Amino acid sequence: MSNEKRGLGDNSINTSDYIGGVEYLHSALDEAVKLIVRLSKRNAKTDKLLNNSIYAKNNLQRGVHLNKAIEVQSKNKSELESFDKILTAINNRQDIHTGLNKSHKLEMCSQSGNFGNYIANNTGGPFDKDVVDVAFREADKDE
Repeated sequence: MSNEKRGLGDNSINTSDYIGGVEYLHSALDEAVKLIVRLSKRNAKTDKLLNNSIYAKNNLQRGVHLNKAIEVQSKNKSELESFDKILTAINNRQDIHTGLNKSHKLEMCSQSGNFGNYIANNTGGPFDKDVVDVAFREADKDE
């Protein structure tokens, strides 16, 4: 063993020797696909419930369908809330590893596994400008 002093976080300096890097990325993509499938299935269900409410025979049936649509939409909202807060913080160049953003980051990572970890671990570099900023600009164009 050498007499060199170890620094904080020096295990993550050399990313070329990362063991399991490909498996990590595959896992992140798998989690992203699972999230998209859940959201798209819920969106289809919400669409069906809203159409049922439009063509319902009376106010009671309309209310039942709308209430179910609100429940499904609130599941989507709660699942995406931590992503929205973290990506907004990244876009605003805030530190996501401290304070209130840290709890949102941990929630995002616990909900989505390596997909959330990938987002959290790639902040502070080209990911911020090349991915997050572009995504926010494109979303603003759609509005």
